[in-house]
Amino acid sequence: MTAFQMDAGKFFTFWVLTVLSALTFTQLYRMIGSLFRSFDNASKISGFWSSAMMVYAGYFISYQNMHPRFQWILWINPASYGYEAIMANELGGLSLECIGSQLVPNGDGYSTTTNRACTVAGAGPDGMFMIGDNYMRQSYSFQLCTFGATLES
Repeated sequence: MTAFQMDAGKFFTFWVLTVLSALTFTQLYRMIGSLFRSFDNASKISGFWSSAMMVYAGYFISYQNMHPRFQWILWINPASYGYEAIMANELGGLSLECIGSQLVPNGDGYSTTTNRACTVAGAGPDGMFMIGDNYMRQSYSFQLCTFGATLES
């Protein structure tokens, strides 16, 4: 499949978040549909809004790289809360070993891990492991409390 962590709790959390996100988008599209008299106008706005929400969910453009005029889209976007919660579910408590080109210095003359460090964001204090919680915080400014926001939307 997608090589997620093999844990029933994480699987069912992922499943619940996916269902909640689908229901949230269904209600959003129903709301947009009720605001317009014709299907043509509602579908145009829905298409535009879907594109804006997917681009500004935090995956394609992280919050730090968003244009300041468009950062407000992230806060009203149900996709951003769902994406953040799914990332927190999968990367929370995860520790991955850095290998090969992720380590510096890198090359044939460096066969041991002595005096080497991981270049990936979220690397731990020992420099050889990427910690999932640190990666989310440093790369995306994500926090682990987003599941409740997904339930409220």
